[in-house]
Amino acid sequence: MHFPDLIPAVKGIPIFIPLPLLVQDNSHSMVTCTSSLCSVAPPTIRRDVVEYTTVVDSPVQMSCDATGLPVPVVTWYQDGVELGGVDSVEVLSSGALRLDRATVNDSGLYECRAVNEAGAASRIVRLTVHGRSVVHLHLQT
Repeated sequence: MHFPDLIPAVKGIPIFIPLPLLVQDNSHSMVTCTSSLCSVAPPTIRRDVVEYTTVVDSPVQMSCDATGLPVPVVTWYQDGVELGGVDSVEVLSSGALRLDRATVNDSGLYECRAVNEAGAASRIVRLTVHGRSVVHLHLQT
């Protein structure tokens, strides 16, 4: 059996799993099972951009670069509410959250949460969506 989506382990925690299992090691500290003992690593999320700004009707993509063994499942929350089932919102395979057309109501705090059987990690980012400015001219005659 080969798992192509395995990612480098940061801190290994031994667990017992059924055999046979073969995981290819590409010299990147991948997990290798030589007996019934394998390693898992709790998720970690790379800290990069913490604040995003855009204007109404523009797309925006917020990153969530999560690693761990097994590959963690990424879930996004806005102001504490899980995002899901919304047509204009998509969680990409990279873990990033993409909004097709941002609205002022999309402004707020977003949490990226990565979970696997070894643990969980999260990070908070802020999105600010500015409305379009409308200038009214009153000409004097």
